[in-house]
Amino acid sequence: MGATRLGDKTRQLCKDPLIAIDRKGEPLADQASALAGLQGIVALDGNWAQAKALWWRNAWLTRLRRLVVVPDGPSLYGNLRREARSDAVSTLEAVALALSVLQRDMTVRERLLVPFRELVKRAKAAGIRDARRDRRSRR
Repeated sequence: MGATRLGDKTRQLCKDPLIAIDRKGEPLADQASALAGLQGIVALDGNWAQAKALWWRNAWLTRLRRLVVVPDGPSLYGNLRREARSDAVSTLEAVALALSVLQRDMTVRERLLVPFRELVKRAKAAGIRDARRDRRSRR
């Protein structure tokens, strides 16, 4: 899975929240066949810089079919973590969405996110905030 900047035209053509793209980052013409027969997904967990470094340092990853998750809302983290982009979500959120699309069962996503929602709820109740955001606001 990966990220790319999808234009408005692409978003209109590809209604699904999981889009198969080519090596240039363009959506594949036949999305159904691109998603059919997948035997698994590989998700790189880490910040954007770490994931990008893993991607480019492992040639076998570049040969895999690339999928982009188009989330339907902001990350559940909210103000607990600063995201690289406004449409970025956590690895868990992206994997949950991808699996629900591939399984054609949106309850998969919700079941996977139950413990994550609880974790975020407890962190917010404890007053935890993104330390990086606090440092940057003081400058």
